[in-house]
Amino acid sequence: MPDTANYQVPDWLAEVLASSSPDIKAAIGRLADEYGCAKSEARKLFYDVTLSLNKRFFPPLSKMELTVTEQCNLACTYCFETGMKSPKRMGASTAKKAVDLLFDHAKDGADLFITFFGGEPLLNMPVVEETVAYSNKRGNKTGHRLNFQMTSNGTLIDDSLAKHLSGLGIRVLVSLDGMGPTNDENRRYKSGKGSFDEIAKGIQALKPHQPWIGVKMTVTPSNALELFENVMGLRDLGINQFIIGHATGMNWSIDKQDVFERQLSQLKTWYLKSKPENFRIAEFDEPDEKQGFFGCSAARSTIAVSVDGAVSPCSKILGIESERLIAKLGSVDEGLYCLANRRDVLSCAQLAESCREIGIADTYRGGCVASNYTDTGDLFSPSMADYEISQVWARVGAIN
Repeated sequence: MPDTANYQVPDWLAEVLASSSPDIKAAIGRLADEYGCAKSEARKLFYDVTLSLNKRFFPPLSKMELTVTEQCNLACTYCFETGMKSPKRMGASTAKKAVDLLFDHAKDGADLFITFFGGEPLLNMPVVEETVAYSNKRGNKTGHRLNFQMTSNGTLIDDSLAKHLSGLGIRVLVSLDGMGPTNDENRRYKSGKGSFDEIAKGIQALKPHQPWIGVKMTVTPSNALELFENVMGLRDLGINQFIIGHATGMNWSIDKQDVFERQLSQLKTWYLKSKPENFRIAEFDEPDEKQGFFGCSAARSTIAVSVDGAVSPCSKILGIESERLIAKLGSVDEGLYCLANRRDVLSCAQLAESCREIGIADTYRGGCVASNYTDTGDLFSPSMADYEISQVWARVGAIN
């Protein structure tokens, strides 16, 4: 077998890797034939070649979203994971290969972040536990420091589980849209029952073991008017940090945008004047500096892995269609072999050109590519609905 450090990629393999949907089975078979080796050895060579090319042409990875299950005990009306409704769960072997891939593509000694995602990740705790143990073992050998996070709906958390998660070093981010009526409008069980009461119990169980609790709050056109009231109510419930975002794929009329802007403005004015302790809204703390690139961290420093081990630029893109991945990057077995897709998502050159053509490039960096796809059918055609909401945030950002 050749030394991959000095391996000259043949023209036929370069063509395969330049494709947006490479025929990996055929490529590995041809490598096995050319070198007279087993397909397992050829697969290892293929992985090492793509690893070398990724290190040469792309930034190192530092974050991975691990979809440990597509199962969920809720049926939220606006869930973006429309293509992930199966009962499938990730196996421990797949999770460990995903961890290996992250380490292989990471910078030496860098902090690494693994987020357990779903579905509801608490429905596959055995794999979560094995992943933490395996990652820590690798990190101890390589000098990487691991940071574990979990995005959970919070309904399954009791004191015992909260204590266990804390012992594993997992920080939980709870998905919660507001107080009872607001949250239960969209975040419901399959039976139609609201989830707020169970989430509130989960937060109270979590609090002694994780004093700082953050929530991911999704604002919809129908509940935007209650945003300030909901933040105040959740603060009293013990929430320390808010990540506030708008629901995509919904009709944000001009009137509803105005409501959202007034509520955000009221919230920021209170926040700046009160300077509350042990309380944070990151969007209000950090200056709104225009990033130097279009798109986001997807495929740049972050990847997402499906239950079957396919690699996507991010969990939102993965959630659109998990069986036929859009902009697939590769797999945990063969590595990040879709170099053309990683280049296109990372550079967002087409998105930048689209923004320039319609005259918004000076104030907008293209937004979420998954939202773009949902609205326009193209990752690289900007969602004008998201653009309009971004301008709401920009105006609120000018308040000081």
